[in-house]
Amino acid sequence: MQVTTAALFLVAMALIFSVPCLIWRLGRTEYYAPLVFSADHRGVLVGPGALGAAFPEYYGFVLKPEVIATLNGDA
Repeated sequence: MQVTTAALFLVAMALIFSVPCLIWRLGRTEYYAPLVFSADHRGVLVGPGALGAAFPEYYGFVLKPEVIATLNGDA
């Protein structure tokens, strides 16, 4: 089954926007760290630093160069 760049883009966007919010809510950090602080770190969590190290196959599948170009606004 061929997965399109558009579908992977939606998966990447879901990760980028949901992971910081989930960490903020489930970690109960709203008392000492605003959501903006958490959102600043989503690039680290979803990028090659954390996600790429923990799940390299998943990172390579979801964040292909075409998807990253679309996220950057190049496509």
